[in-house]
Amino acid sequence: MEFRLLGTVEAVRGGAPVAVGPAMQRGVLAALLADAGRVVRTGDLVERVWGDARPRRAAPTLYSYLSRLRVALDGGPALEATSARRSALALYERQGRTREAAALK
Repeated sequence: MEFRLLGTVEAVRGGAPVAVGPAMQRGVLAALLADAGRVVRTGDLVERVWGDARPRRAAPTLYSYLSRLRVALDGGPALEATSARRSALALYERQGRTREAAALK
């Protein structure tokens, strides 16, 4: 897989472009690629992607972009994103985070 970061953020696999989503999702990919091979904390990603203009629900929005990127880049089934969503939902419900859980339903 090849990534292009100058100009429009793109991914290419076997010479063919890979659809990596809308502009904000491509921004998340670029933020991750800045630290390729290393763990990047959620707060750091939120800061890189939105800076001071972060949305009220930045973390759940970020997780949604990450799930979609995993599917796009792995070429895996949409079930992967559904599984991640269910895991997040279960975690939010256990923690009593009703707003976040409601957003995933």
